[in-house]
Amino acid sequence: MERLTVPDEKIDGGLRRAIIDAREVRKEAMTIYWALKKYEDTELTPEQIMELKELDTAKKPVQTEDGMVCPICGSKAVPWSRFCDECGQRWWEEA
Repeated sequence: MERLTVPDEKIDGGLRRAIIDAREVRKEAMTIYWALKKYEDTELTPEQIMELKELDTAKKPVQTEDGMVCPICGSKAVPWSRFCDECGQRWWEEA
């Protein structure tokens, strides 16, 4: 990660404290926050996400004995969509 603060400067008797660019720190923190929120909203475990990435199922539904399954959450996909209602709505809003 790019350094967002000025390094402390050594002076006689100690250190001169660095000045922090609070705007840049906040911008970086909010980028991380929104990425984490998007991940948490899926309610998937890290293992489930890695499995989906490996299978590349985000592009196509999964066929099971019970019918088509949403590739994001694993619940039953609706007949006219690749996803379940909730994931389909989320996908539509983000597109």
